[in-house]
Amino acid sequence: MRVVVVAGPGARPDVDAVRRFAARTNLGVVNTWGLKGLFPWDSPFHLGTAGLQARDFELAGVQDAERVVGVGLDEDESPRAQLGALTEVSAADLDALAAELGRNDEPPTRPPLYTALAAAVGPLYAADDTPMNPARAARDLASVDAFVAADPGPAGLWVARTYPTTKLGSVFVPARRDGSALEAALAHGGPAVVVTTAPLRFTPRGDVVVEVWGDDRAAMTPDERLARLQHALSRPGPHVLPVPVDFSWTRVLVDVAGPVRAWTE
Repeated sequence: MRVVVVAGPGARPDVDAVRRFAARTNLGVVNTWGLKGLFPWDSPFHLGTAGLQARDFELAGVQDAERVVGVGLDEDESPRAQLGALTEVSAADLDALAAELGRNDEPPTRPPLYTALAAAVGPLYAADDTPMNPARAARDLASVDAFVAADPGPAGLWVARTYPTTKLGSVFVPARRDGSALEAALAHGGPAVVVTTAPLRFTPRGDVVVEVWGDDRAAMTPDERLARLQHALSRPGPHVLPVPVDFSWTRVLVDVAGPVRAWTE
């Protein structure tokens, strides 16, 4: 039986149970963006981040699965109508389900949700162009010791899609358009970066750094941007840093996984 497991933000308190299930069954897990960091990006159990674009669940193999196991799902991130032969379980059910399913002989196979998107954005991570492409801008955020929260929209899409998460809770993008990255950063209580798009639509406050990604054409290399960000994080905030980012690269994501479906409520 071909089984696909999809985990959403409601599983956050029970991530140990989800990880134990994956280890016992040798099944990988597709997470929605509210559970980024369930596994490190390079873990064999990480099969990709879904829910952001129209074809995500198709590329994750949901439509071909004989059984889709959902845990901690959120309708805004993973509409149940897109999840095919869905059986929802609680984290408390996972041990019994693992015993029922047994252990796969073969290691998890990464679906096109992971492989096709990785092939498309991989070259962007190393590009030094100015203005920066948003994948490079998101990747470099992961090298900074700070919580990252991104507003819904173009910045949130690229952070949710391409930020190489290694730790659960290190990055947050609201599931709904009325969610606030700034409030999440303030609630976090430690060094934090808020990523938004130009023009700035809120008043920065608190000890946070706000990066405003947009078409500011001031010459700035990726290394210069990172140095400015690290300097701002070392000082009491708030700080607002314009960052030239070329969002025309969103076409690369759309070519692979279709139009953005997140935040369309």
